[in-house]
Amino acid sequence: MLSKTSRRVSKFLRRGGALGLLACTALTAPAFAQSAAPQTQADQLEEVVVTARRTEENLQSTPVAVTAMGAAALERAQVADVTDLQRTTPSLSIATGAPSASGFAFVAMRGQGNLQALVSNDPAVAIYVDGVYIPRPSQGLTDLLDLQRVEVLRGPQGTLFGRNTIGGAVNILTADPSADYSGMIKLETGNYHQFGASFVVNGALTDQLSARLVASTKSREGYGRDIPLGRDIWSQDSDFVRGKLKYDDGKVQLVLSGDYNKMSDNGQFTALHAYAPELFGPTGSFGPFGLAPTL
Repeated sequence: MLSKTSRRVSKFLRRGGALGLLACTALTAPAFAQSAAPQTQADQLEEVVVTARRTEENLQSTPVAVTAMGAAALERAQVADVTDLQRTTPSLSIATGAPSASGFAFVAMRGQGNLQALVSNDPAVAIYVDGVYIPRPSQGLTDLLDLQRVEVLRGPQGTLFGRNTIGGAVNILTADPSADYSGMIKLETGNYHQFGASFVVNGALTDQLSARLVASTKSREGYGRDIPLGRDIWSQDSDFVRGKLKYDDGKVQLVLSGDYNKMSDNGQFTALHAYAPELFGPTGSFGPFGLAPTL
């Protein structure tokens, strides 16, 4: 019998092979030799362009407290999801509701945040993906796959980004299609039968139309076991696909993007191993870490 990891690998190869074959067929074009680019005489500092104020401008001349990281910087810092941004950005804190794929992401900045996942409670820091607002913490814990740039703006941003930005905003920009033919495949593995695979394929369909396809899958057995129900606890099982089309005739530029994201896990559990009266407050509620609530 195949193990869970083997089944995930087999499923990814079937799906990824079909998507990759379709993309490669659509992007097939004659190959031409290219001359090597001349080497520069001296290394130059790369200009960082941001869109923190809804227009492209140099990071150094932007009068906003912003931290910007391109694709190369994100790769060097090993930023895999939104929670990893707090390691590279000052005054940014991100807490998760559960150590699983679909756990909530509670973002706080400059002391402004919200740890409630209720529909009636709006966050204090907004997350945007390609200009689309992510309204709830349950949607914020996303993988940062195939990105162009991430911008973290500190302080109130209501004028430019609208509601729920009293603490700041996290602006995530995914990579757009280009006319260059390129591709990437990445595999990872770890403890608890963890397996992950992703690929990116990009290229021109016509002289004016280009496409980019991104897909990934992740799985991990649980950190614990629910014996009565016979299932893992804190397991992870997710699939993600994003496709983008870009039309550019030199005068008009249009980008069409769509994505599919499916996450499944068994959540977390809480267990009380021993009864101790000092752990309970006067209301009878259990205090975390032995600290009972007070009146």
